[in-house]
Amino acid sequence: MKILVVDDHPLVRKGIISTLSFEKYIDSILESSNKNEAMNMIQREKPELAIVDIYLGREDGLEIVSDSRKRG
Repeated sequence: MKILVVDDHPLVRKGIISTLSFEKYIDSILESSNKNEAMNMIQREKPELAIVDIYLGREDGLEIVSDSRKRG
């Protein structure tokens, strides 16, 4: 399974990635810090699951979800 972690706080991202890395069924864990990076990563890497922070600084994490669904 390929997972994308989207959060604007590097420490939070690293903590989530560290926790997920112990799971056997996860093949790779991708990360991004903002909406633009996340959208590019989703198009390029096609993760099966995205863990998205709702508040990405001044951006809205829910836009990643809605934009991905429109493109999908």
